[in-house]
Amino acid sequence: MFTGLTGLRAALPLARRGFGSIARNALLTDAQRAVKSRQRQALERLEHALIKLDAPDDETAVLRESLTTLESLFLTCIVGEFNAGKSAFVNALLGGQHCEEGVLPTTDTVTLLKHPSVPFNPTGGTAGVVPIDVNVDWLRELHLVDTPGTNSINETHTALTRHFLPRADLVLFVTSVERPFTESEQAFLRSISEWRKPVIFVLNKADLLPADELERVRDYVATNAAAALGAQPEVLAVSAKAALALKAAASAAELGASLGGGADAAQWEALERRVLGVLRRAGRLKLESQLAVAGRLLEVHEGAAAKASALVDADAVTVGEARARIERFERATRAEFDAQVARSQLVLATLQQRGHKFLHEELTIMQLPRLLSRDAFVTRFEKVVVADTAAQLERAALATAEWVDARGALLHEETRELLLRATKGGGESGGGYAARRQQHLLAMQGAARGALEAYDPKTSAQRLLASVHTALAQTAVLQAGAAGVSGMVAVKAASLVDLTGLLPAALLAVTGFAVLPVQRYRLQADLQQRVAELTATLDTALRGHLEEELQHASSRARDIVAPFAAEADAAAAEQRALAALLAESREEVEAIAKEVAGAFPER
Repeated sequence: MFTGLTGLRAALPLARRGFGSIARNALLTDAQRAVKSRQRQALERLEHALIKLDAPDDETAVLRESLTTLESLFLTCIVGEFNAGKSAFVNALLGGQHCEEGVLPTTDTVTLLKHPSVPFNPTGGTAGVVPIDVNVDWLRELHLVDTPGTNSINETHTALTRHFLPRADLVLFVTSVERPFTESEQAFLRSISEWRKPVIFVLNKADLLPADELERVRDYVATNAAAALGAQPEVLAVSAKAALALKAAASAAELGASLGGGADAAQWEALERRVLGVLRRAGRLKLESQLAVAGRLLEVHEGAAAKASALVDADAVTVGEARARIERFERATRAEFDAQVARSQLVLATLQQRGHKFLHEELTIMQLPRLLSRDAFVTRFEKVVVADTAAQLERAALATAEWVDARGALLHEETRELLLRATKGGGESGGGYAARRQQHLLAMQGAARGALEAYDPKTSAQRLLASVHTALAQTAVLQAGAAGVSGMVAVKAASLVDLTGLLPAALLAVTGFAVLPVQRYRLQADLQQRVAELTATLDTALRGHLEEELQHASSRARDIVAPFAAEADAAAAEQRALAALLAESREEVEAIAKEVAGAFPER
């Protein structure tokens, strides 16, 4: 130890730099504190992002716990046997007499040394801890725990010690040159080795031995510690009392800075530098650990977002295919309108052919006796020409109605099946959207069944027959009061041809038989005109009905697609926003990681 003038002279360099490495250099630099603050803000923003992502409570709890850990102070535990000089070692670190020393066991409690500005709230695991306020600046960032001796038989002491050790950033294992690395110390070390905490072995009272003997003791401690830990330990020899005396002398001289001058000072300076380095590394590891937690949470949600996006994209493709099918249906159905209308046109063309043939055969000199009775002529015209035209038109109309109804029903079912097939599954990989999607599909199935049950194709057929009826009535083919297309059976021949010019036989005798070809031509032309008018009117009615039914079928199919498409569109917009949020969070976490690496360089 330094005494008298020699001690004061040795203390002068110490005073010029102050407390030593820890006093001269705060546990964290200003740059490191700034990075720590930015990381806290980044983690808080990530927590808000997780809430927006509907993250499970356990994930946000993990992040909140990370924030709590980030804000926690460094924790250093002092362990060792009674009389190893633990209390003296703590006093030397603090630069004053804050812990009682003596040859008898004096540390009979777990003592937590802290700065007065730092609160301490005992919990169930720390109820027996005795806090001591020490106004030393570096304790603003660190809790120093002085434990009972490893040879204590007090179970409460052991439990408290083991409460702190798993959370410690550094363990300072103090043993003495007088009783180096005793059995109790070895047993204690083996019991805590599973926590794999950084351990610095402090060989105290180094001033009691000459250098060569001190080196042998150091080797002994290192060998046995390596056996207990399974790794080569760091063993630093110091004299805590000498270091405390140096600090006290430096403080009394009020000269302020550098711990140097003599072996004791150099040994202690090396210890403090090492402690500072380990704690700063622990600070980096703490920050990196929290960033790792944040990165893992981001990975989970990035993966979930990717799956949800893939699901949304697939659904968008399905919606596009469903809409394209409807458009193809409309084009293909319209392309067949001519063939469907041709059914009725063929019936009327055949009617016209029979009419022309009838008039050609009836209006001849050979049939003159048959022409004497106008009513008989009309009766023959109705029987031969009109015949079953009404029934044929009705069958043609019903066939057209059934055709368009069948196509509409097929489109409806194919659209529904397309959505169900394409969206089957995905409930476990698409997040909340997948769940909403499945609910929507179930609702769609129910609505589709209801729509099919409520839809009556006969109603469509009746609408078409009504349209045909109206067309016939507009062309004066139907007799007043005739019901439906079948009412055409009551149509008189005069409805299709103008028979007012058919002359009686007496007048034929005066005018001559030459008038018959003229009459035949006029009646044939009249029939052709009336059939053309009827054909045009029926064409308009049929095409109008077909277009109406086509639009109705397309509308029903689009009604199936629309809610699902709206859900997919909304989910796509939501996924874009969430992807941007995740990308922003990822960028921020990676930027902070680079800052941490720069502010906490590896040494």
